[in-house]
Amino acid sequence: MIVALPADAAVRVEERADDPVAQWTIERELAASTFDAIGLLTWVFTMANSKEGADIGDPFRYPRPWDDDARALAPARRMSTPSEIAAFGRGAGGSVRYAPGNSKG
Repeated sequence: MIVALPADAAVRVEERADDPVAQWTIERELAASTFDAIGLLTWVFTMANSKEGADIGDPFRYPRPWDDDARALAPARRMSTPSEIAAFGRGAGGSVRYAPGNSKG
């Protein structure tokens, strides 16, 4: 049953391959938050040690998949062509066929 599989199981990972929000794990969020914190501390240090009125820009925030900027940068999804679907169904060994009563189990 797919529901009982762990989140990093190959089937579950493949299910959400096209959904960047679903791929965003706690580890990725922790890494992004660490990146943001270091960037903010660097920005504060630079502001404190710069001449008054110096323009050093805003602190950088690591883009999250749900941010509008990140969605704009994501590659566009495309539908498979009929020939690609047919080639997938044939596979390397020929056609995929169901043979009732021929299963071992």
